[in-house]
Amino acid sequence: MERLDVLDYLKRKDKWFVAGGRASLWAPPFPLFDDALGFWDKGYYYNYKIEPIFTVTLLDEDLKPIRLNRVDREWFPHLLRQTYDAGTLEVAEEKMLLQPDAFTSLIKVKNRGKGPRKLHFVVWGACKTIEQRDMEVRDRRVVFSRRLRRETPAGSPQNLEIGFCLGVNRRVDSYSVNCSEAVRTEREPYVTAPRWEQTPFPEKIVRGRFRSEFKVVEAHDTGLDSAVFYALHGVIDIRPGESESIVASAAVAFDKESALRDLAHVLGLGDVAEEARRAWEAFFGQAPYFACSDPYLQKYYWYRWYGYRQCLVEAGYYYAEPCCFEGIDGWFRNLITYSAPFLTMDLRWLRRPRYAFGNVVDFLENQLGDGSLGFAVGANYLVTGDVKIHGKSGGYLEFLAWAAWEAYKVHPDDGFLRRVYRGLKRLQAYRDTRRDPDGDHLYSLWDQGETGQEYNPRYLSVDPSADRWTKIELEGVDATCYAYLQQLALSRIASRLGLEEEAERWAKEADKTRRAASEALWSDEEGFFYDVHPTTHERVK
Repeated sequence: MERLDVLDYLKRKDKWFVAGGRASLWAPPFPLFDDALGFWDKGYYYNYKIEPIFTVTLLDEDLKPIRLNRVDREWFPHLLRQTYDAGTLEVAEEKMLLQPDAFTSLIKVKNRGKGPRKLHFVVWGACKTIEQRDMEVRDRRVVFSRRLRRETPAGSPQNLEIGFCLGVNRRVDSYSVNCSEAVRTEREPYVTAPRWEQTPFPEKIVRGRFRSEFKVVEAHDTGLDSAVFYALHGVIDIRPGESESIVASAAVAFDKESALRDLAHVLGLGDVAEEARRAWEAFFGQAPYFACSDPYLQKYYWYRWYGYRQCLVEAGYYYAEPCCFEGIDGWFRNLITYSAPFLTMDLRWLRRPRYAFGNVVDFLENQLGDGSLGFAVGANYLVTGDVKIHGKSGGYLEFLAWAAWEAYKVHPDDGFLRRVYRGLKRLQAYRDTRRDPDGDHLYSLWDQGETGQEYNPRYLSVDPSADRWTKIELEGVDATCYAYLQQLALSRIASRLGLEEEAERWAKEADKTRRAASEALWSDEEGFFYDVHPTTHERVK
């Protein structure tokens, strides 16, 4: 069987997501402007939304915007390719996310006419005045500290200040940085669409260039807030039958200087599309190769690995190690307790264990004082303060110790076990004292949300109002089985570290939990496991 080219194998026409496997992602669930050049719909840096990022406007010889009509789309894991008809011009764009964290657009313009064309390109973006600090044009690039904001599940918004740098690989002849006042709400974009006519730029470009002026006013406290519009302008000459290309990119990083440096690296690459392809091929090369006669199973296998890379993030902020988020948007763009063990069990099959190990380490590095893990570790609302995890109750059910042990079996690293063993012991001590206070080795649920099985009728047996998110208590099959796995894993980890007395103690605890589950939760008559009521100790059916 011929070996698959995974990037071409996963090609399709109906997708638009762009990912780079570091900290950024462009995957708007319901994009409004995916046909526009650049990245106008929201993207993410870690768990923080960036919107808008930038767009590119092409102007004709009369400085009028060239209308682009999309005629084709091809999506690959490493880029989105779109083709546009513009009369005697053919325009093709490839959107990609390059390492390190650069939203990049490669635009190729072909002159299909009989005469030469002199076109203008304007790479531009916008943000609220209060969201920028220390904006400047340096080396013909716009660079500033950008303040991102997001509401947290606890209800208190948090800010994250990052470096943002916008540039282009061609000569920049002029630039414009100006403000425009508008009434906005927190949930509306600051510019309704990437439309040239809705910016200050048409009146600022005179005799074929901007005045290279820089006018940014201070934000004020009235209901009217200003937005900053920033643009880089240049000219491209295209002979009949020939093409010219533009690479526009916005780099995001921990600070301004890092963003400026990263952008310089990206704009210095010879072939950005090939660079994106190489990075994705390298990732797929880390996964076990798989091919079979079932086309659906085979495609799902490789698509699963694609999905993982779009959720990977590098170490930074409260992530001591690289890790994998649960999803692409909203609450799910976090390292979440419930899903982390499952993701770890998959990620252990990569040739390098950094993400499998990182999922475990990042939770334990942010462990709560009582030993629990809460619901998620997320930079989006954990930037300041001592409490790093939103823990409205004990957190989601998980089997982190077992996942750690299974990852170790594929990548035996005693240093990893030594790093996580103490935290995993504290986690189980929390379970024993808080989730099993009567010591019967049956472990309790407190909240329908912590199981991932919201609105399951199992909870109504102990509280008719459980569907209203009240606190409940139910000695659960899943909670008890997870505790058994944790105790068993701790026994094996302790033994591997030469702690035989602790290993024996954990093995005995695991056996007690196993026997309690078999005796109290199992029904021989019905051949089924049931939850147990914490007060009556009867099986809940």
